[in-house]
Amino acid sequence: MRSNIELSFPYTFLDRVMAEFVLIPDSKFKVFIHSLIPLIGVTILTLLLWQGKTVSLDSWLVVLGIFFFGPGLIVFGLCINYITNKASREPFTYMFDDNGIRVSAISHEFTHRWPAISKVKPTQRYLLFFFAPGAAHCIPMRAVKNA
Repeated sequence: MRSNIELSFPYTFLDRVMAEFVLIPDSKFKVFIHSLIPLIGVTILTLLLWQGKTVSLDSWLVVLGIFFFGPGLIVFGLCINYITNKASREPFTYMFDDNGIRVSAISHEFTHRWPAISKVKPTQRYLLFFFAPGAAHCIPMRAVKNA
């Protein structure tokens, strides 16, 4: 029997924001949505230029607002969840053993068996264990390095 690996760490608000953005490329739907919104801004700008109109500061601000709408919405949603959901601020303990990945916190505990993990992807900030497209356990590398 192999030894178990246990990682305990607080999952900060910044961790949540960064993890959400790291997961976007791994979901076709999220890529589509996050590409569609800036495309609207580019279309507005193109139409203004095509019609020979001068692009005013107001137009640039609208286009910039459209570009930052998607990321802003993600951060706003995470903010609301972080403030209103006490369970989202609990420290997590991840246990890796022969059965799979067990996650426990003060208010909940669950296990993903190894067959449910479809992909493991290391990034600069996270070690990602995917259990669905665009859905993964995002373990900060700082927690892995401290183990």
